[in-house]
Amino acid sequence: MKVYMAPMEGLTDYMFRNAYDKFFGHNKIDKYFMPFISPNKSEKFLAKEMRDISRDNNHINSIPQVMTNNSSDFIWTAHMLYDEFGYDEINLNAGCPSGTVVSKNKGAGMLICLDSLERILYEILSDRYKPVLVSKHLIHGMIYLIFIISSSLRSLSYTHEYVLTITEVI
Repeated sequence: MKVYMAPMEGLTDYMFRNAYDKFFGHNKIDKYFMPFISPNKSEKFLAKEMRDISRDNNHINSIPQVMTNNSSDFIWTAHMLYDEFGYDEINLNAGCPSGTVVSKNKGAGMLICLDSLERILYEILSDRYKPVLVSKHLIHGMIYLIFIISSSLRSLSYTHEYVLTITEVI
């Protein structure tokens, strides 16, 4: 069984994750998901985000999490996280149930308009850059989400191997 620590904004920053792993989670927690990064139009990370995603501050298997409903924003963020920070896995949050997030059609709010979610996933997958992890907290809609992803993968014609993992983060 894999054990993942879900993020809590304002609590599970890099200091918390490193301390938790040192005292409680060493060899018990497989992945620590970071509080989400919200891409902005300036295509730059905030100072707080920079501290949290810096490899110097992450001595454990921390996974950056991106909160957006815009494929272009996700793609530039993913490229930065892969190229500039050396991450090999990035999480697209499609499950945060927070009212402020859902009202912006992000997180679980992306499930409100499944056609839009399908377009976003198709555009992200069309980039074919690196693997993307999609997390969601809701059981409802999971089968449809898998269908959207598999139909998007089928409609892409390419020979490169591409991995898309769906996880249930509790």
